[in-house]
Amino acid sequence: MNVKKENSWKKAYPGLIALVLLLAIFLNPKESFQAALSGLNIFLQSVFPALLPFFITSEIMIGLGMVDFISVLLAPVMKPVFHCPGSSSFVWVMSITSGYPSGARLTAELYNQKKINTYEAQRILSFCSTSGPLFMISAVGIGMMGSAEGGRVILISHFIAAILIGLLFRFYKSRGCTKHNENLRPKMKNRTHQGLAKREDRRNSGFKQGLDALASAREKDGRPFGQLMGDAVRNSVNTLLVVGGFIVLFSVLIALLMQFINHPWIRVFVGGLFEVTTGCKLISDSILSLESKIAVASFFIGW
Repeated sequence: MNVKKENSWKKAYPGLIALVLLLAIFLNPKESFQAALSGLNIFLQSVFPALLPFFITSEIMIGLGMVDFISVLLAPVMKPVFHCPGSSSFVWVMSITSGYPSGARLTAELYNQKKINTYEAQRILSFCSTSGPLFMISAVGIGMMGSAEGGRVILISHFIAAILIGLLFRFYKSRGCTKHNENLRPKMKNRTHQGLAKREDRRNSGFKQGLDALASAREKDGRPFGQLMGDAVRNSVNTLLVVGGFIVLFSVLIALLMQFINHPWIRVFVGGLFEVTTGCKLISDSILSLESKIAVASFFIGW
């Protein structure tokens, strides 16, 4: 009986939390409205126009088979460094140019298409889920802190940290994933007689394999370009609407939490943990030195 009662309480927690949130919004309509409006402005003015072109372009490239082509060409680089397939290079480029949540979205897309397995997806996410340069330099550095140099420091440290995490995660669940490569490894006795000509042939065959992979992926997709573009626009807008909903929701949640927090530094910390833009804005308006603001803002962006 006790076990059943405990399970019942666990199942009731989400509903109770939603009820408390609903009551809080009902009791604080003005604060909730202003917070929702602020979150919506952030989404429409910054997030939506910055991410939509990247989302559409990336989905079109996946449908055209470009990711498969890049994967084959860059596999000799990404596999020994990060123990990830070549497609991780495409995810990394899109992540560092467009920012959250491009890396996570593309990784999920590759996983859903069964082009990567679970462990590869986890290793890719360890270094391909980053903030974008436009947000770190323009929004945080220049717009909030009034320092382009501060934005560049945040950007460089953020990307270096992502690469270091990727290097650490290359050892995560990597032993079992390399067994299938053993049969592809040529014998050492034969390798000594191949010479430089064979290496050049492998380079050429790698490019040809990339083109074959592109053609195969395009044939497997099968959608006309017009349909592919329409699907890319529709899926990208739907994804961004979900992102916008979360931004508005957490903006309201932070505003409600601030009603019960009086200490300014706790307000900054809580705001930064729940929503990165709010946290960076709060820390930028504080009395800390520029160096301290950069350090705390870097933590919020990385978090």
